[in-house]
Amino acid sequence: MRLICFTCAGGTTDLFKDLKEELVKDMEVVLIDYSGHGKRYKESLYTDIDSITGDLLNIIDKESSLSQPYALLGYSMGTIVTISIYEAIRKKGYKMPNHIFLAAHSPETSTEYLDFLSEAMEDKVKQYVIKFGGIAEQLWNNEAFWRVYLPIYQADFHAIGTYSFEERCPLINTPVSFFYSESDTPMQKMKGWNTYLRSGCDFYAYKGNHFFIKDHILEISNVIRNTIGGNGYEII
Repeated sequence: MRLICFTCAGGTTDLFKDLKEELVKDMEVVLIDYSGHGKRYKESLYTDIDSITGDLLNIIDKESSLSQPYALLGYSMGTIVTISIYEAIRKKGYKMPNHIFLAAHSPETSTEYLDFLSEAMEDKVKQYVIKFGGIAEQLWNNEAFWRVYLPIYQADFHAIGTYSFEERCPLINTPVSFFYSESDTPMQKMKGWNTYLRSGCDFYAYKGNHFFIKDHILEISNVIRNTIGGNGYEII
């Protein structure tokens, strides 16, 4: 079994480093940075979900990551990327995933992010990043940090804004597990996913901010392991 993971806005595959270490004996964890992020920092940034999807699907296809049973995991912005890739895989007639894990994102369109590429919105972008708890406090006023990472956050937030759940979210026929924090994406909002589900689903709540994964690696790893890592999991 392979678990293919997609990270948050402004993030790199480092978000899943501890998760991979926990699951390494149970499955192959595939981590791919978005263009312009992490190990791919020299490449161009994309500012829309379709371009990100096409780029990642190309890489996944070349590496034959869909040739054996696999699952998808998306965290925050990665949730949108995951469902977009899910739809692209379906349209191309590729082997579908056995399971989908979605985390830290309710099915709400964020058109206000479309303004985030503008210079006038730079302070607001910084405020959003800080509010979500994505960076250490000592970096909040670090100009050198923002010179490098602000364009990345702006591009990613704008990309999120280009995705309309109401117009584009596919009906999901694959079983889904949702990870969320009540203080970040309350269950009342997470229930909106039911509109798009045509198979079974489970919701797992954790304490913490938007990046609750950092404090709950063991619990989340166990859910993933028990869902797709056991011998009893049905291969479809």
